[in-house]
Order: sequence, then C-alpha cells, then structure tokens
Amino acid sequence: MQPGRAAPLLGGVTTATAARLLASPRFGARTIALVAARLGTPEAALAGLPAAEAMLAGAPAATLGRAAILAGAVWHAAQIRSLLRGADVAAFVAEHGEAARRVALAHAALAPADPGKGGIAADGAALLAAWRQALPAPLPDWIAIRLAPELDVEPGEPHRTHAGAILAAIAPEALA
Repeated sequence: MQPGRAAPLLGGVTTATAARLLASPRFGARTIALVAARLGTPEAALAGLPAAEAMLAGAPAATLGRAAILAGAVWHAAQIRSLLRGADVAAFVAEHGEAARRVALAHAALAPADPGKGGIAADGAALLAAWRQALPAPLPDWIAIRLAPELDVEPGEPHRTHAGAILAAIAPEALA
C-alpha cells in the first residue's frame, strides 16, 4: 500500500505518518482495516471477475508494474515484430524482458492499427489505468492505493477501447 495514497484515507495524516503506521507491527493491520472500512471490501467485486483478472486486481504493486510493461508491449506489437536484427532483439529484451517480447508476438492481433508515438511504459500505464477504471467498485480504489505514481495516469480513449482485451490476455503472464 502506497503511504501517500493511504494518508488521505487515514484522516489526512502525513505521508510519513501513514508509512510508519503501515510498517508498524502493532498498527499495520489496524491501519489496513481502517482503509478497508473507508473504501469497502473488494471480495464481492473480485468474485465477478475471471480468475486471472481477479488475481491481477489483488496483486502487489510489482506485479501490476509488470502487467503494465506487458500490456504496453502488446500495444506496440507491430514495432516489436519489426525487430529483425539479433542486436535489436537483444536490446529490446535487455530493456523490457523476454516475456514482453513473447507476449507482444503472441497477442499482436489485440494491438491497435496505430499505437501512436508513446512508449511501452507510458502506453502500458495508460492501459493498466483504463482497465483499472473499468473494474467494479471498490476495486479501482484498492488497486490505486498500491500503484506506483508513474502507473497512475489518465488513459486516452484508444487505451480504454483495447485495455480489457489486452489485460485479460497478459494477466496469466504477469502473474507468472
């Protein structure tokens, strides 16, 4: 849970105080319970999702970050497919990982015809945000309090159109 996102839910305490409360062996569980009381519990909303997406919605911040990179790779699948030289493929894999390349090639049909000029990280964050915002309440808020700030962006309409299919496709790989 990101202390900066939890602070407003804890009566407006400072981010530093929220961080100390969340890390405290004595108050950590109580702090999370207070946040749950403010947001509502996500169990009912999770039950209505496909299994992989429900697991992704409940995943830690690192897994959500991985999902954003994989989604961004699918978004830019045409560009990734065009990498022919071994050095170019190796550079891509070194930056984004073999899983991003594999997922992009496997799910290239889900990519838009014109992905625009954004990068994999930026478009992946937008896809994750669009997917998150389309989930039933209170899941968007539960996911938001775990997200790194760079993953909390406002998606565009193209991202909203493709996010559900792309995140559903990459969820199993993101969770692996």
